[in-house]
Amino acid sequence: MRKESSGILCRNLAWIVLMLFISGLLLHSCSSQPPEARDDARPVAVNGYLDLTSWDFNKGEVFLNGEWEFYPNQLLYPGDFRSSETVLSGTLLDVPSTWKNYQINENGTLFKGFATYRLIFETAKQSKLFIFRFGEIHSAYSMFLNGKLVASLGKVAESKDAYTIKMHPQVSGLFTPDTKNEIVLQISNFEMPFGGLASMVEMGIAKKILHKREKSIIIEALLFGAILIMGIYHLGHYLLKRNDYSSLYFAVFCLILALRTLAEGEKILVHHFPVISFEVLLKIDYLTFYLGLPVFSRFVWSAFQEDFSKKVLWVIEIVSLGFALAVLALPGGLFAGSLPYYQVFTVFVGCYLLFAIFKAAFNKREGALLYLLGTFFLFLTVLNDILVQNYTMQGVDLVPTGMFLFIVFQTLFLSGRFSRAFIKIEMLSEDISRKNKELLEMDRLKDEFMENTSLELKGPIDGIIRLVDSMLTGASGILTRKQKENLSMISTSGKRLASLINDLLDFCLLKYDKLKLNQRGTDIRSIAQIALEPYLSPERKKKQLSLSNQIQPGLPFIYADEERTYQILQNLINSIYKFSERGKITITGEWKRETIQVSICGSDTVFPESLRASTANYFDLDNTNHAPENKRTSLGLMITKKLVELHSGELFMEINSEPGVRFDFTLPVVHQPDEEVIPKRNTSINLAKKHVLDESRSFDRFDSSAYNMNEEKKQVKAHILLIDSDPVNTRTILNYLGPDYHISSSVDVDDAFQQLQKNRPFDLILLDLTMPRKNGYEICRDLRKEYDMNQLPIIVQTLKSNVDDINKALDYGANDYIIKPFSQVELNARIKTHLRNREVTHLKEKVNTLLGSQQDEFRETLVNLLSKSLDYWTRTTQKTKFDLAQESGLWKLYLDKSTFKTRTMDKYLNINTLPKKPRSENVVKTAEFVLTNCPAAEPWKKELEDLLTGLKQLLQKKLNN
Repeated sequence: MRKESSGILCRNLAWIVLMLFISGLLLHSCSSQPPEARDDARPVAVNGYLDLTSWDFNKGEVFLNGEWEFYPNQLLYPGDFRSSETVLSGTLLDVPSTWKNYQINENGTLFKGFATYRLIFETAKQSKLFIFRFGEIHSAYSMFLNGKLVASLGKVAESKDAYTIKMHPQVSGLFTPDTKNEIVLQISNFEMPFGGLASMVEMGIAKKILHKREKSIIIEALLFGAILIMGIYHLGHYLLKRNDYSSLYFAVFCLILALRTLAEGEKILVHHFPVISFEVLLKIDYLTFYLGLPVFSRFVWSAFQEDFSKKVLWVIEIVSLGFALAVLALPGGLFAGSLPYYQVFTVFVGCYLLFAIFKAAFNKREGALLYLLGTFFLFLTVLNDILVQNYTMQGVDLVPTGMFLFIVFQTLFLSGRFSRAFIKIEMLSEDISRKNKELLEMDRLKDEFMENTSLELKGPIDGIIRLVDSMLTGASGILTRKQKENLSMISTSGKRLASLINDLLDFCLLKYDKLKLNQRGTDIRSIAQIALEPYLSPERKKKQLSLSNQIQPGLPFIYADEERTYQILQNLINSIYKFSERGKITITGEWKRETIQVSICGSDTVFPESLRASTANYFDLDNTNHAPENKRTSLGLMITKKLVELHSGELFMEINSEPGVRFDFTLPVVHQPDEEVIPKRNTSINLAKKHVLDESRSFDRFDSSAYNMNEEKKQVKAHILLIDSDPVNTRTILNYLGPDYHISSSVDVDDAFQQLQKNRPFDLILLDLTMPRKNGYEICRDLRKEYDMNQLPIIVQTLKSNVDDINKALDYGANDYIIKPFSQVELNARIKTHLRNREVTHLKEKVNTLLGSQQDEFRETLVNLLSKSLDYWTRTTQKTKFDLAQESGLWKLYLDKSTFKTRTMDKYLNINTLPKKPRSENVVKTAEFVLTNCPAAEPWKKELEDLLTGLKQLLQKKLNN
């Protein structure tokens, strides 16, 4: 409803403005008609004489139009007309008009030079002061009234060097007219192509003419201010909304037109800056015209790009730029001649703009109708100015008025658009407010669900952990070593899950400030030692890390929750430990008046880039921009920060550009020595029992060598290399495959490659895609550089069932994949399939070997010939095989980690790696290249030639067969 009423209002206002403008044009056309066409026709000069005796000057001014005496190429003074010695050679010339069509002889026309005009006029006896008003005359002139100089502009002279031109309207020559009066007007023009008295000279009562001139100046100033304000407004709109280029183009066009308003008409610019030269003023006049057209065209194009040809826009801009450059480069007398051509071009461009906007209006583009009306009026005013400037009709410049009306239409369009946008914003605001409430309610319900679910999960998980722990203590009888290790892994996994559930609960409680602390005096050094104990186990000592508690005894007790303090230390230590392979992790403490500052430093910790980039927001509970692999660490650190803040402390994190991480946090010290507050220093033993003694079995890691051989079957069926960093997953696979396969496990990428380089006869690789330092895709790619798919099958384990991830693994060289969680039957089936395929491939190779004795002779000769060619090359030229491959152009040269390799050639140097279908022509050409480009050396040359001949004979036999 609002939208419809807004559109009706805009249309009504548009029609009102349209009627007002048409009325203004009619009034202007009436005032611009020649005197003889009006009811109160003013007198016109005839034969150099103007009779004003019957004219009442109280009705208005009079234009000194008509036939003046004209004396070309003569500068005459009033006295010359009364002297008998002066030879006068004159004629009659209509005023106003230029010299362009005045014929001085049979050879040309008077474009440049000097001349004198003379007019005799009579008036009734007058007692009031009169004055002359001159329009824009593109020449220097001096005017004498009754023998006295009453007006001048520039310097009139008979030569170009002594002549000076200025160009602006003026009011001058206060006088009281006699009954009979004589006007002598001298004019010089040596620059402009349209010299002469081309503008009307107005005469009347001084008070009325001065009032009329002030009125014109005020109107032009108001137009300038209105256009300038709209330009600044649209420029500000663009600065606030940079993607709205139409506002920028319209702002630039308004600013250009505002400057043109100052340089046209009454030329307000000259009144305020009289030092401006004629040349500068003329360039401003032309440049604002030449540049305004392309800017306005681009503005229309930006509003209706679908209906405005971009090629036409380029033509407009290129042509306009050419004219503008001519104005900047040429003097005024030359570039002024380009004006008529550009005016014709402007008319054509205006017609195309109207066509494009009409097309947009026909296609019902938003605002096209208002644009069409505004542009149509602007085009009419431009056409009016062109006709006036070419003396086709009399009148005044109307482009500023037309632009003002166009701005009115633009304002109507903007007001309608803003009104619709405001209504839409109100609707969107209400919708967003409603959705925000729904999201907040959903977030609350989600957190309640997570909290309730976590609480429900804690019971079963705790039951599993306790049941397994009771079995480990012998509640179900005597257990074997394998059983104890399996149960220990179950217990560890259960505790990890319980820890995660506790973190989720803490997250929910912290988010809504529901977590309560049980603060009491406690010893920070004892808690730190307890927090370090799990990382001192033999399994974790496989990392080249030294962990030490350097908190000095005797520090004051901290006033803190013992459990939460342990949780803080555990999370921070684990965050450093996770990303450290070597170096030191140290815990230090310092007493600082009211607090104890604890520092945990990792000397050689390398945090991932995703953590380095988000250090500033890393502890934000609402921050979710961390990489997926670091979400667990992120959750722990966020909880840690909130726990420290609940203790009225602060947590700081420092990540250096070089390896190294440091966490600092503060906790308050106990203020009152009360026994209930300060326990004995050994009271933390309960914490140690809970976290260290119960976890001691968790870190009693398995020894994979126990599964290297089948205990019941001593014969090894296959040798499998398991690359997996997760001990639980490793244990599971060992349990699945241990009885049937010889298994070697590795939790580190470097260790896995070292085992492969020891030439151990591995038949298959099980590879987990989630590895800490190098992901499984990269490991698979590196393996395929050394081993082909038939030689060493690779089965990847992945948690992702996404087709793209699976295809990526296969593209990097994996033979197969298995998605976690998988069953023992599925894993065994896949392994047996690939081992069987590998055996079949080897069997085919053996059969081919038995059946191809003749082929073997050919292949041996091929390998021997290339080896001898390479040996001959290196002996005689002292160059390498890489040089041979590069210079001959027969073998590909690869760059692998700054080292050159010739993998293809290397395959031809060994009978076992020689392709099944070798390219014998490459070997022959290589031998011929070596014989041709190497110095002769016997007996090696003779041996190489014999091998080459033998290979050619074998090739001929193959062709014959």
